[in-house]
Amino acid sequence: MNKIVLCTNHFSPSTGGAEVVVHKIATYLSADYEVVVLTRRLPGRDHKDFTDFTVVEYMPGDVNTFMQKMKSLAPQIVFIYSDVFDFTRQLITKNVFGKLVIALCGANWIHNNRNYAKLLYRHLGQIEQFICHSTYDRDYKFCNGVKDIFKKTLVIPNGVDIDEFDNNSLTREELSAQYDVDPAKRWVLNVSNFFPGKGQMHMLPIMKELGSEYKYIQVSCDTPFLVGQKLENAWKTSLRKEKIPVIFAKNIPRKNVVGFMKLSNVFSFTSEKEVAPLVILEAMAAKLPWVSADVGHVRGLRGGRPIQALKDRRYHSLFDDRVYKLFTQAIRDVTNSWGDNGYNQVRDELDWKKILPQYGSLFKKLCQN
Repeated sequence: MNKIVLCTNHFSPSTGGAEVVVHKIATYLSADYEVVVLTRRLPGRDHKDFTDFTVVEYMPGDVNTFMQKMKSLAPQIVFIYSDVFDFTRQLITKNVFGKLVIALCGANWIHNNRNYAKLLYRHLGQIEQFICHSTYDRDYKFCNGVKDIFKKTLVIPNGVDIDEFDNNSLTREELSAQYDVDPAKRWVLNVSNFFPGKGQMHMLPIMKELGSEYKYIQVSCDTPFLVGQKLENAWKTSLRKEKIPVIFAKNIPRKNVVGFMKLSNVFSFTSEKEVAPLVILEAMAAKLPWVSADVGHVRGLRGGRPIQALKDRRYHSLFDDRVYKLFTQAIRDVTNSWGDNGYNQVRDELDWKKILPQYGSLFKKLCQN
């Protein structure tokens, strides 16, 4: 059986979007391949949780041990999920382990380091395939701008399990009682973990302008980074200072996250930088109208309204008074409307059932060639 090694900085039990995507891909491919997920060491990870594939850990910065692990694994295909993977440079320049596939996930490593882009050009022969999640983000623009890269580029979107939302039967009354949320209010939901650029702080001026008719609900999970706790503490301090009430639903069961998606009135996503945000797709699967800065591929999604914002040199959206006003007005405009359009797009195009076979076809072709 052919072996595929999936390389990612973070993996389960971490709960970010990249972790979810790699877990989906690994589980799907394990039906036909021996799959190994190679990821950073995380204290407390229970390897018994992974029955379809194996998780092998490394320490960031330890190049020699990482390369030894790769040699011992001897994969036919190496799939790097995000060009900011810790050892992307080493795998590009010294790839003797198998056919190399890179999902650029925004191409942040390449855009932030011109010398790395030159390194990539010099070693294009080492790379079999580039994957972008949409035609909207700057990773696709990068690939489209270089003929020898573009002919190796494939667009595979991210997805969502629509059945998980269709089968969730929680009621607004149940969530109201469990989390002490006034059911008479209009629920404004934000689902995001505290990580640089996720922009929870931007919710404050938006909620202040919306007024008491709306109720702010923040759903988050703990992150294994000290910076996450610092950002969370700063957000809580600002909430108290501005006297903005919030329902902070932290580390709640997945079924309750889905319940909030289905039962809220509007999804407000204030992240400054994304590639293909799963939470927007989840809002669409929940028929929940959304408002988001124009990040990643959201302008190609239905069921909500993207807000245009200037970008800084890191390609992060800049939130200012104009953007806050546009967000506030859009939330009022889309509340309790438009959700069916987003749901239909997920059903027709963005269900994992339609997307995962695209990965299967790619890896089957690579193993046969």
